[in-house]
Amino acid sequence: MRMVFLGPPGAGKGTQAQQIHEETSIPLLIMGDMLRASVKRQDEVGLEAQGYMNRGELVPDEVVIRVILKRLEEEDCQTKGFMLDGFPRTSQQAQALDKHLSQCNQQLDLVIYYSLPDEIAIQRLSGRKICRKCGKIYNISTLNISTDEQTVCSKENCGGEIYQRVDDDPSVQPKRLAEYHQKTSPLLEYYRQKGMLREVSANRKVEEIFSETMKNLKMT
Repeated sequence: MRMVFLGPPGAGKGTQAQQIHEETSIPLLIMGDMLRASVKRQDEVGLEAQGYMNRGELVPDEVVIRVILKRLEEEDCQTKGFMLDGFPRTSQQAQALDKHLSQCNQQLDLVIYYSLPDEIAIQRLSGRKICRKCGKIYNISTLNISTDEQTVCSKENCGGEIYQRVDDDPSVQPKRLAEYHQKTSPLLEYYRQKGMLREVSANRKVEEIFSETMKNLKMT
């Protein structure tokens, strides 16, 4: 199965994608992780991406798309399908993905959009902290609860520093969400017209969201 997960910051799509990966063994492709891996390998596209990142610039669509498409050519994605988290983020990226899949005689099976009111997203993001070492997410307002005093990751054999990202600061959230909606609205309409978009409310318990997500997978 080939799937895309969409949702505003704070919707928990990464948590859902990870649980589905553990349940189904479908490869989970996280845009940020793939970009960092490409940079670490120092391959051609990774070196190009690193140049933008070193200058504090956004990595352009063309480079991001090349990172993704290269990963999709690997054997596990060819045999098991994939789940994309963090890509596509624009209609241009979605069209590039569709073109690539079409050339491989493939197509997406499902796009799940985790909807969340902005005020709830801001509340969640303001209480979110991340382990600098393993990436585990903590939140004082949802499951996986952390206290403000906790500074060390509790994941087994980790012990990394827990910190709050600059873009999770409450003061930047309204602008961040406004930019997200501006970019994502055309993307949602793109997939809606193709008849593959399923909307799942993310303003519920993690278990309830996961249950509905799995129902959508089984219906596809």
